[in-house]
Amino acid sequence: MISAEKVYKDMIRDFAIDGEVLVKLDNKHLIEEICKATVVVHVSLFEGLSLVPKEALWCNTPVIISDIPVHKEYHSDSVT
Repeated sequence: MISAEKVYKDMIRDFAIDGEVLVKLDNKHLIEEICKATVVVHVSLFEGLSLVPKEALWCNTPVIISDIPVHKEYHSDSVT
């Protein structure tokens, strides 16, 4: 089975995007990276509370999220 991390790294390479995949960051470093980012891409098939998009918006960082029910419910006031 291919890991999600590998899929994202392959996409970065294949589309020649200047980006990186960050995993297992503590909360302080996660917020710092979100605030420094040009854009946050938060894709998933399932989420619980899904705070990453709200954190990105708090940092005024554009965010792209997957079109799943919890994102529609929790972020309908702040994303399209």
